[in-house]
Amino acid sequence: MIFFDVDETILETKVCYNRIYQNVHDRFNFKMPVEEFERKVATSLRIMMIRHMEFNYNESLGIDPSDYLMEIKTLEEPGMQNFREDFWKSNQDIFKDIDKDEFFQFFKSQIVEYNTSIEGMVELIADLSKEHELGVITNGVSYVQHKKVENLNISQYFKKIYVSGDYGYGKPDPKYYRYIINDSGADVNSSIMIGDNVQGDIFGALAIGMKAIYFNGKRQDYNVVKAKDVADLRVKIKEALNE
Repeated sequence: MIFFDVDETILETKVCYNRIYQNVHDRFNFKMPVEEFERKVATSLRIMMIRHMEFNYNESLGIDPSDYLMEIKTLEEPGMQNFREDFWKSNQDIFKDIDKDEFFQFFKSQIVEYNTSIEGMVELIADLSKEHELGVITNGVSYVQHKKVENLNISQYFKKIYVSGDYGYGKPDPKYYRYIINDSGADVNSSIMIGDNVQGDIFGALAIGMKAIYFNGKRQDYNVVKAKDVADLRVKIKEALNE
């Protein structure tokens, strides 16, 4: 079975992320440059997540705190309320003339902007699905990660989509990978994990005996199988399948 990560493996996450912040910046006409606005908000959200959310849980799930502003299922939980209120109060220098509910509602609506795939990746997945079973293994908020796949219109190609937020632990935890192998019925020795995070995607998979291909990643100081682009990834997948 061939498994894919989502962020920066299938989805151009940073491109989408920047567009989301640009949209929010423009909608509320913030006076600072958008780059400064994004850094300020992202920094504050990270601090508030550490302050108000259970640290080990969020670290093990690989949560991006910006995604908590798009999550709809836990907004009434006390931790989420405190997270949002403290975030709002700590940024009154830029939010003082903005309606709070309107801001949060607009930010939440921007989940639709997670919709840009890495060039050639959707075509590769569609081609592979004709002959192989495919799956997704991703870390993050359950609702947001599932919506990313849905927005790309690729759900039909995957036997199952595994999101760490559904299980309480994530990559590179070996029990996450072992659960997925058992649940999917995949053969661990012939299964392949493809992702851009050398720790979570590559070493996590290799640790339980899977094969792994490091795609779109930045680290060059490890002796792992690498693919520099989608065309190269096609070749590396074929080689791994024939081993």
